[in-house]
Amino acid sequence: VEDKYTPIKQTEVHTAEYKKNQAQIIEGFRFKYNKNIKDAVCLQLLSDILGGSPSSRLFSDLREQRHLAYHVSSNFDVAENIGVMSLFIGTTTENQETGEQTFDNIKKSIDGFNENIDKLMKEPVSVEELDAAKKALKTSILSPTEMTSVKTSILESASRNPYGLDIVNKKLELIDKITPEDILNTARNVFSSKPIYSVAATKASLEANKTYLEGLVNA
Repeated sequence: VEDKYTPIKQTEVHTAEYKKNQAQIIEGFRFKYNKNIKDAVCLQLLSDILGGSPSSRLFSDLREQRHLAYHVSSNFDVAENIGVMSLFIGTTTENQETGEQTFDNIKKSIDGFNENIDKLMKEPVSVEELDAAKKALKTSILSPTEMTSVKTSILESASRNPYGLDIVNKKLELIDKITPEDILNTARNVFSSKPIYSVAATKASLEANKTYLEGLVNA
């Protein structure tokens, strides 16, 4: 099988002018995906812990504690042996009605992303946190199977994977076996390459953060 994965070796920062007073920030990482069922389960659990639910770290930290945004999240996608993990936040940078300017929310948001990523790469998640993510993942797997369309989709995909029709049961069994160390190793794999940033904000917001954003490329 052709290996299509290549790591990102240099940080990239892409900006675009956005007329609304809220900056839209995405930080993305490309990682090698080994296409086995354990990798898939660990990725789902990692994404849920990082930013996949209202109890996730990004939601609790950047929204509830730092009050940087109403919406913050993470998700991942895979194709062939390439995976992409993306972190997203929308943060207010200026209030046109009051004249209040909070341009530094861009820096605070990106720093917040990277502090949470760094912690996931250095410290195993707690058993309680992992158990909550496991429960959420099991619920997401089991709940839609009552729908006829989803059942059909599962049957079709099962015919194309090495686990056969028992794919759901195998995934459920594996979830219980995942350890905090498995999530630590997954985080280190996912976040091992350099990131790509996308920042859409007003012209004034981008100009105020020009030096900081340029510094990310050389970090």
